Amino acid sequence: MCEYRFRFFHSCHDQAIVFEDGFEFMECFKRKEEWRKVYLIKITRGLEMRMPDKGDNFGLHSIVELFGRDYKVDTIDVYRQVTHSMSIGAFYDKITAKERPRLYNILSLEFSQNEVMRKLVSPPILVLELSFVHKLWPDRNDLINWDPELDYLPSSMKVRHIVEVLEEHRRNKPEVALFCLCGMAGSYTDFHIDFGGSSVWYHIYQGRKIFYIVEPTAVYLDLFEKYQRSESKTEVFFGDLLPPGALRRVVIEEGQTLMVPSGWIHAVYTPVDSLVFGGNFLHALNTRMQLKVYEMEQRLKKEIGTEDRFLFPNFELVHWYAARSFILEQLREANDEGNRADQYIMDAAVALLPRLKEWMRRDKEEKSDVPLSFGDVVTKLQKEINKQEVEFSIDSFRQRYGEVICWLHRFAHLQKNLLNYVYHQQTATFETLSDVQNFDVRRDSYPHFTLSWGAYLTRWKPCGPY
Repeated sequence: MCEYRFRFFHSCHDQAIVFEDGFEFMECFKRKEEWRKVYLIKITRGLEMRMPDKGDNFGLHSIVELFGRDYKVDTIDVYRQVTHSMSIGAFYDKITAKERPRLYNILSLEFSQNEVMRKLVSPPILVLELSFVHKLWPDRNDLINWDPELDYLPSSMKVRHIVEVLEEHRRNKPEVALFCLCGMAGSYTDFHIDFGGSSVWYHIYQGRKIFYIVEPTAVYLDLFEKYQRSESKTEVFFGDLLPPGALRRVVIEEGQTLMVPSGWIHAVYTPVDSLVFGGNFLHALNTRMQLKVYEMEQRLKKEIGTEDRFLFPNFELVHWYAARSFILEQLREANDEGNRADQYIMDAAVALLPRLKEWMRRDKEEKSDVPLSFGDVVTKLQKEINKQEVEFSIDSFRQRYGEVICWLHRFAHLQKNLLNYVYHQQTATFETLSDVQNFDVRRDSYPHFTLSWGAYLTRWKPCGPY
């Protein structure tokens, strides 16, 4: 039914950039720009992620053995689009049964605490490079012994920037980087944005998935938020609310990996029984969108009662640490060296500052303690932002309005220089800036000269950026 409705939309990769393998992806991924596009990597080689060997006959039965049949996990009833707890053993029985009166989908089997699974599965190495959580709460399984054959990797990945959190926050690590997703053929996950605007890595170990994606423009995000509030949400298909071409279709085959940046609205259809590994992560390239989605979630939480388990764990804490240990430090380093900070860092700092102020104000009103280590983050961040703006705003203004500045600079010296302008064999002589400004008053003396002061400025020969 779902696939029938979707087939009327574009079947293309217009919004997904396709790479043949991980080497090509790693080489082309822009680490100092906002991440805007969805990427599809056909072959995992070069992504440096771990997956169970296909020769070991790994499958859902292996998951059941590792976790135990009685292990409870949130499971979606596809027909009703509601979530309830089910044992993984019960799910296995239903997916292996000859008849399926109902369809079920497991999306939230997080296995960061399962040592065996952690050794079998790890995310693409780019996730470890970017992720705030992986840097703040490092795990020994994330620390890779670099091999000389991995020289193609960027130097930023070989010297890990790891910052330890305070002792009181050691147990607050968000465990959302490693999920196992098990879906029955015909399953459908309705349109959503991953919690906290987190980015997603998504690898098809077995099966096939079809993503229907919508770019997170301001218009579509606003439309999605209104859709979430709607009482008729269960009766209205979000795709019907979009203009032609806004909804795009991306097919992910077995063995392929999808990388989705922050904020993308998407639905997922499962045409065949599938086993997927994936995870979520926050990072500096999408800070603005992460905060935007988080604020949307908070509004919806107040209005429709979104449960905390559907929100990114400790989102604010992660961004306090990110502001202190990553954003602030990079701004300070750029200022100390007299350099312009990377634009994505400035964007992150400018987006974070008002949110940090608001969180601090709210916590004081609610008498919640802000850790002492964060007490001066707002002041320091404001200081470093101001330095960047003062140092480089004039330079930026000169680049954008160089001709105007040049004109103003020249006119500033008119009091000491003689200016002659000849028009129709008539000569007007100005000895001071006042003479030029009063030219319209005296122009009757030159019957053929009708150039006003404003027009005079526009005809002045520019000298380029000053």
